[in-house]
Amino acid sequence: MSSLSDRLTRGAASSPSQVDHARRLVADWQLLADLAFADLTLWVPLPTGAWWCVAQVRPLTAPTSRPEDLVGSEVEGAVAEPFVIAHREGRPVTEGEPDWSGVAPRRREVIPVRHDGVPVAVLAKDTNLAVTRSPSTLELTYLDIAADLCLMVSAGTFPRRSCRTPR
Repeated sequence: MSSLSDRLTRGAASSPSQVDHARRLVADWQLLADLAFADLTLWVPLPTGAWWCVAQVRPLTAPTSRPEDLVGSEVEGAVAEPFVIAHREGRPVTEGEPDWSGVAPRRREVIPVRHDGVPVAVLAKDTNLAVTRSPSTLELTYLDIAADLCLMVSAGTFPRRSCRTPR
């Protein structure tokens, strides 16, 4: 399998700084997945109009909503519409109805990954809806922090440039 850098350059990340920014995000995103209690996938647009999954992480704090490995898969058409909107408009997009097609119902939010004002990729945050209980105060705090971090990803301020990327 190709490296994350190779997969990113096949998509929209054309400059070394864009690739480095996306690599820093992937290096730090386990924390985001755990705080959001959600699976995260990173998608890049391809010249064909399809979207390609280049990275994936599952939460350690909640049941996965995406047990299948999505890295290397492509989507297009209606399934990719939230990706297109988030990328084009530079804002998070939350799908209306839960997706019941998998092993558990899930809700998806798509967040643009911006670097220097340019959308480089989108981050899909899939939350497993099968667990139906009231969250604790601590869990609500985690979700608030995750929402803030997602807004920072959308603004291009997370992860910070001063963070070191493991090679």
